[in-house]
Amino acid sequence: MKLSVKTIEINQIEYRLLQTYLLEVNFCRIIRCLIVEIITYLNQVITLKVVKDINNKLELIKRRAYGLRNFINSRLLSLLTWNFTG
Repeated sequence: MKLSVKTIEINQIEYRLLQTYLLEVNFCRIIRCLIVEIITYLNQVITLKVVKDINNKLELIKRRAYGLRNFINSRLLSLLTWNFTG
């Protein structure tokens, strides 16, 4: 059986379309399986940002408190930095 050039081109196009469809189906399946992990990761990124901000604030307090004579002064400085009433 002799195939024409057009038939070969059509078969290649059909093959590429099928390949693309299978990739999309596989991608959707993976996303459906991992959606909980993806959402957890996105929530965790926000949480890690908050933790980093708190850690930076504590480092700032420690730098400012360097040289203070007692814990009471350090506590007052911490409360002023965090805008808390003590």
